[in-house]
Amino acid sequence: MENFFLGLIMYICIVPAAVILYVLLYPRNWKKKARIFGVNNRPEFLEEMSAEHIDGIVRSHHRQATVMLVCTLVITTALLFVPVLTVKMIAWTIFVYVFLLAFAVPYALGNSEIKKYKKVLGIVSEKVLYADLKNAGNIHALNVSGLAAANLVGLILFVLAVLCDVELLPLKAAMNPGTFLSTGFAGMFFFTSLVLAPIAVLIDRSKNQIISENSDINANYNRARKKVFGDYTIALTWVNNAAALITLLILIRVRSEAATLVILTLYLLAIMLFTGKLVKDIIAVEKRYVNGEAKLLEDDDDHWILGMFYYNPGDMHLNVPKRAGVGMTINMAHPAGKAITVISILVILGSLISLIGSVILW
Repeated sequence: MENFFLGLIMYICIVPAAVILYVLLYPRNWKKKARIFGVNNRPEFLEEMSAEHIDGIVRSHHRQATVMLVCTLVITTALLFVPVLTVKMIAWTIFVYVFLLAFAVPYALGNSEIKKYKKVLGIVSEKVLYADLKNAGNIHALNVSGLAAANLVGLILFVLAVLCDVELLPLKAAMNPGTFLSTGFAGMFFFTSLVLAPIAVLIDRSKNQIISENSDINANYNRARKKVFGDYTIALTWVNNAAALITLLILIRVRSEAATLVILTLYLLAIMLFTGKLVKDIIAVEKRYVNGEAKLLEDDDDHWILGMFYYNPGDMHLNVPKRAGVGMTINMAHPAGKAITVISILVILGSLISLIGSVILW
């Protein structure tokens, strides 16, 4: 039973993520999008000959991504039925790395081909053509008090779990007494909320995007975009609190490890549902503002490596909105961005070395 639930948890994490990435990175109707594989859409692309050529590029890489999505569904389903837990977890870990790399390949190739076609058309990247000084740095939408209240509840639940485990409250964990299992679970959920909080603040203070010469349109667009992320963070924090409370009650009252695994599975499902809503809301904001009002006020395609990694020494912002997917990414030319990039690479290499060692030893 435990083997099956652990596999199901991985399945719930990977499959919805693959579908979301597929929808975000590989849209078919590129003419109505602000960007194509991370390259700014332009009036020149809509001309008959250019549109036909770009149609071919989009269809080709969309097919590749579709094949990868189908393979993901088949492989993840097959992994559910691997009987040996150690083999299953190693296989899942390998698959996650391969999946992330493979799913980005069509996007990167498409980005490269669109950039080459820009050169064929004689299009040269230009600097910012318009600066919105009225709204520079003063558009915020995060409900700080709401986020603080949600985290305060999480802290209270964590303290209650600790008090139960040290038997200072007349509630004693029914499962594995003396192992501080309640503290571990409550701490995991609370720590997740603590990680989300600074991310929400960074997004709320991130670089504002200029999509129009009208300052009010820019303000409304950036406020709407930041509010979506802020509301998402607060909602996930309350999901963490609910999961912590229910898990704590189960550990206190019910002698069932299966029940705990069911709660964790439902918790991951809730995260995926809220993430799906986030994507839907972001697409709605882009459709309302960018598609109708956007002009090419900044052509910084050359600063986006493969359309995914931002490197711009002339931009002092550490975090900027992603072009691939939703959320934020770092400016790798920023001093802090360079340090984060190096640390991330070392962590990934360390994980790969550890994984290879586990496979060899097994």
